[in-house]
Amino acid sequence: FCVTLFRFRLLRAEKQEKKSNKMKRTTTMKSSGSVLLLMVSFIGLILVSESFSAFQSSPRIVAPLTTQQGISSSSSPLWTTTPTTPKSSTTRRNNSKRFSAAATTTPSTLTDSKKRLLTGLAFLTGWADVALVTKHKSFATMMTGNTMWMASAAFESRYKDVLYYLSLIVSYTIGVASFRRADISLKERSLSVCAPVATMLFVASDALSAAYPGTRWVPMILLSVAFGMVNSVGTEIGGTLAFVLTGHLTKLTNMVFDRFSRTAGRKKLTQKDLDGAKQSAIIIGGFFSGAVFAWGLIKQFPGFLKFGTFSTMGALFGLLLIWQDRKALGAWWDKEDGELCSIDSLETTCE
Repeated sequence: FCVTLFRFRLLRAEKQEKKSNKMKRTTTMKSSGSVLLLMVSFIGLILVSESFSAFQSSPRIVAPLTTQQGISSSSSPLWTTTPTTPKSSTTRRNNSKRFSAAATTTPSTLTDSKKRLLTGLAFLTGWADVALVTKHKSFATMMTGNTMWMASAAFESRYKDVLYYLSLIVSYTIGVASFRRADISLKERSLSVCAPVATMLFVASDALSAAYPGTRWVPMILLSVAFGMVNSVGTEIGGTLAFVLTGHLTKLTNMVFDRFSRTAGRKKLTQKDLDGAKQSAIIIGGFFSGAVFAWGLIKQFPGFLKFGTFSTMGALFGLLLIWQDRKALGAWWDKEDGELCSIDSLETTCE
């Protein structure tokens, strides 16, 4: 009887071990499939964003930029050909240096690079918002929600939570200021330098939250700094806010109303209006796609949220910033007086 019982237990242990190994292999295959699905979705969005260029009503001028040709500071990099008044030799040398990065790049290339950058930022931000709310019950991409919860904690005398949300807001501003300093001092090298820093912040946050489950203070501080830098890329280089949708929805609604409303005179849309509409549509579509992808990923692979989500996200952010470096985007974001752009009242266009 003892020998039979021992054999039975031995066979049962072997079956459990085989089942455990099978589950491990299945989990590994699912994780690999999720990463592959992510890459395919990301590349698909980039291809969709590039397809917008095929529907432009008229081609842009492709003549190389000279000191007699300027670049407008509107919502899209439109190139003008109207000669300007003669300038001194010193001014011409300064302008030549300022626009040297854009002198060999055609306007269509600038537009496509901008679309790829904004599509990638919007998609990853939509994914990040879902992951942040699900895992940490906080925001690192935008500070409106954190400010609201901080006010609630202050009213209920939960001072520890007040300090927590305040630390996220301060960390976000540190990230914004860090990129601003790098952007002014490094200029064309700002993205290539800030990209690995942001990626390391994402990976460190993911590793800490996996090593110490339940903690969110330090991981969220690291993510807030990283998103302060990433959001500044969309603001200062992309020329728009890729992490909020309200301004873009307002802009599109007003544009459609003015076009079809008799009260507004059925205003005809200019090329600038169409470029702005495409830009807003790209951001809304990219953000929505990222959010849908995030919910599907959480439902199919819940363990990936515990460790791996933010590391993968950080790697994609870093690759996007290096791929769409300022040399690819050109120097159209600079005004002729050398000032950096500022977002308009609707928080959609860099002026």
